[in-house]
Amino acid sequence: MPMPRRVARCEECGETREMATKSECFKCYRQRQRAADEPVDRHSPGIRREQREQLKAYSKLMIALSELGVSRKRVLQVRDIVAPYIAPVAEFLRAGERERSCVHVHDDVDGPRKPLPSMRDEDDQLAG
Repeated sequence: MPMPRRVARCEECGETREMATKSECFKCYRQRQRAADEPVDRHSPGIRREQREQLKAYSKLMIALSELGVSRKRVLQVRDIVAPYIAPVAEFLRAGERERSCVHVHDDVDGPRKPLPSMRDEDDQLAG
């Protein structure tokens, strides 16, 4: 059986109550603790649902670029293109900010691109 709490006169409020410390009742003690703590809004999470959806879409885009084997410069270009769309969640993406470079979308980074062969070209090569 737990020991009963000490009952005494609180030095803060002057009421006779169960004591949390030698000089404060639980009411005054918790009031002081809450004032010292950073306020927490339990009804509004740090990342809202729509922000989470944007972060998830951005993550999927970066993963897809990686799986496709896109070059680093092209990835940076894509990141710059989608920047206006992810502006509402940009504060959550600051970790890699030091790597950010200004890559212009119109720069010809990898030289002129060769057209992809079509299925018809491959069939002609096999037949001929």
